[in-house]
Amino acid sequence: MDPVRAFYADHEDLVLRLEELEGLCRRAEQGSRPVELAAPLGAMIDRLRDEVDVHSNREELGLFPVLRRHPLPPGLLDILLGEHEAIRGHVHDFAAEAGLWLGGGHSAAAAWIAPARAARGLLSTHMQKENLLLFPVAERVLTADDRQEVADACARLEA
Repeated sequence: MDPVRAFYADHEDLVLRLEELEGLCRRAEQGSRPVELAAPLGAMIDRLRDEVDVHSNREELGLFPVLRRHPLPPGLLDILLGEHEAIRGHVHDFAAEAGLWLGGGHSAAAAWIAPARAARGLLSTHMQKENLLLFPVAERVLTADDRQEVADACARLEA
């Protein structure tokens, strides 16, 4: 698969994950207890953290270095990199707080809902920037050799 198309596909998967996350937030706000959310929330913690880390690493170490060799809107990659760090921070805060709540360390679900929603909001707007600006630029400027270089870098990261 073309690497740019793969990034679009990753975003589609992440949108589904964010919808699942919002559903868990609502269930907790409606009074679901840790024991009732243990399985789905525990799975979400690991899956979201892993998907965000893997996807961000593929962009940062596979796509961005190749794109830096081409004309891009000024500062775009730096802005996106900063957002990656903020998203990772929110996701990791969500994971830590949700883990504490599931283990009885917090009595209020709000401790994990706030970073979950912060991650969801920032990730949603971030993906829109990439889908509407970065990826169309990448589709336009990347040569066949560039695309292969990105695909190879992403494959090495997944190995």
